[in-house]
Amino acid sequence: MGCNFHPKIYDFFGVCPAREPSWIADFPIARGAAPPRAGIAKKQTWAIPDKSTFILLGYLSYAVVLEWLIRGWAIIYLRDTFAATDTYASLALPVMISAIAFARLRADTWISHWGVIKVTTALLLSSCMGIVLLVVAPSPELAFAGLIFIGLGISVSYPVAFSTTARWGGANAADRVAALSLMQQFLLIAIPPIFGILAQVSNLRIGFAVLILFPIMGFFFNRKLAD
Repeated sequence: MGCNFHPKIYDFFGVCPAREPSWIADFPIARGAAPPRAGIAKKQTWAIPDKSTFILLGYLSYAVVLEWLIRGWAIIYLRDTFAATDTYASLALPVMISAIAFARLRADTWISHWGVIKVTTALLLSSCMGIVLLVVAPSPELAFAGLIFIGLGISVSYPVAFSTTARWGGANAADRVAALSLMQQFLLIAIPPIFGILAQVSNLRIGFAVLILFPIMGFFFNRKLAD
């Protein structure tokens, strides 16, 4: 050809048809994906819950149940129990979410100063107090105070539980986190219809009162968080 082009350029444009196009063999196996390293085989694993998963679920369950039931039922509770207007009752979720956001922004400081056990114990007590205020409230204002205490109480449970399961998991941290997420989803599937049936056969006050069993259960499991 008279030009010092690399042979692969000729191959690409078909200038040398008699020669086998070597660029095909040199092209990566999958575009955007690196070829597998020699001697390293990816082992398929399953996220199977173990004892540590159920310990952390026992602690986390109060936050899962309280947050998701209040998301769905707090507005109905304020409207039906206190005859609150729709606009006033719709403030229930923003009040709780604001308390959660405030506590999460401060959680690192609290835990580094007092330790995870003392902080989670205090927040479990806050959740219990919030449930009591929500159930016995004679006015929507006191019910809002209960939602603030509940929001503070459940604020750090998710970060603490999932960081702990990752720490306990070691090399299998991803599997442990996936197993805890799986069990949490089963809890979310089971609890709402049970709560709905309980509220239907009794009333919403009794339904929310029963939820205090979950933070009480959390006291038995949060001691394991420092292990």
